[in-house]
Amino acid sequence: MFYSRRMQKHSMRPFLAGLLFFVFTGSCKNATQVTFDITTDVPCSDVGGTSITVGIEGQTERAEPVTVTTSCTAGNTVAAIGTYAVAPKSKDAVASFKVAVAVTPGLNVETDCTASKKYAGCIVARRRISFVPTRGLTVPVQIFLICKDVQCDENSTCNRAGKCVSSPTDLAQCDAQGVCRALTTAAGEGLPCAPGSFNGNADAGACVGDDGWCVEGAGGIRTCSADPSPNGLSYQCRDSRDCGPNLFCVQGAGNILGRCSPTRLPGDHELCTLGQPMTPCTNPLDCEVDAGLGLLTCSSTGVPDAGVNGTGLHCPRESAMRCGGETPYCSEYGGVPQCVADGGAQCWYSGDCAMYLPKRPDGGIDAGTFDAGTLYCFAGTNAPFANLCAPAATAGNPVALCDPTVTPNGDCPLGTICDGTFYGKKACAACPTD
Repeated sequence: MFYSRRMQKHSMRPFLAGLLFFVFTGSCKNATQVTFDITTDVPCSDVGGTSITVGIEGQTERAEPVTVTTSCTAGNTVAAIGTYAVAPKSKDAVASFKVAVAVTPGLNVETDCTASKKYAGCIVARRRISFVPTRGLTVPVQIFLICKDVQCDENSTCNRAGKCVSSPTDLAQCDAQGVCRALTTAAGEGLPCAPGSFNGNADAGACVGDDGWCVEGAGGIRTCSADPSPNGLSYQCRDSRDCGPNLFCVQGAGNILGRCSPTRLPGDHELCTLGQPMTPCTNPLDCEVDAGLGLLTCSSTGVPDAGVNGTGLHCPRESAMRCGGETPYCSEYGGVPQCVADGGAQCWYSGDCAMYLPKRPDGGIDAGTFDAGTLYCFAGTNAPFANLCAPAATAGNPVALCDPTVTPNGDCPLGTICDGTFYGKKACAACPTD
């Protein structure tokens, strides 16, 4: 049987591995145990439930959780989910600890936040740690909102940059009170922080684990921190490769030179590294503008504030955010609008397609171009709202969208009128016959 500190708030299950068990907080002072202290930056109102799985290495990923809880105590910026202690039955045991939190309405953390469902709508954190005989250790485990939908493998965890990193706890860096915050870092996982380390040893002076911000203070001294400094220059990333999947490394405001973000808003400029294969710059060689502390942005278009040709596509249509440049499409996948390079909407109605039409030498568009039926906005059926600007309908994009309040004739192809609907949007329909 396994015991938790807050049994009355938890659903308990027998643990079959047999090498670990939960213990009460009132155990012996010098007991061999590890206490996991779980906190989150997710508001308690958005925490739908938390599951805890504990076992030996290689046996926790698809195992049933040993406890499920809805406990969450709100704080100023960090909420407390719970504290759980684990002790070994074998002196050589290595604790493998997994926390899954449901943060999407309607999800059941026990049945939906699983490896088979790729943890969609959930946040997962992992830790692995060896026990130290007759010593109690505490391992803080933070659940970061930016890690929602980030699927790391069973040997890694999601850090505050939304990136998967190795999950073993570094016992050599536990403090005098037995608090072990640092993770053992694999080669290439750290964020270079020491001056000159960008082009040299990638792991020299690297920030790792939860201390993922590089901060330069007085006298040019750089240190690693869990949070950006209000008094010094800070960065969390050099380019988007330092961030997790589907995240962007953008130039921040004030003293924040680079931060990982799920979206790029008007005015955001994505950071780049000269020579990196995937670049936000129109020309990879344009990655040359100094953003501070050796960080770079693009010298040409970078991430334009207003998208293509000074206009760009609203994302979503009612929003002030616009998409353009290297990421001209608007994706609302998962309910989070963001500009993407492919796979989203290219238009909301045919008037949006004007930006893709051939231009005169003076940059203008000839009057009546749309009357000639050059490009129309066709709704996608295979992927909802994957709208495409095209001269004619296709099997995947068969229905032209329109907006009679913007263009008097509804910008519909010849022989049709803006008098239909498609998934709640105004669409072109065949002209009525006499």
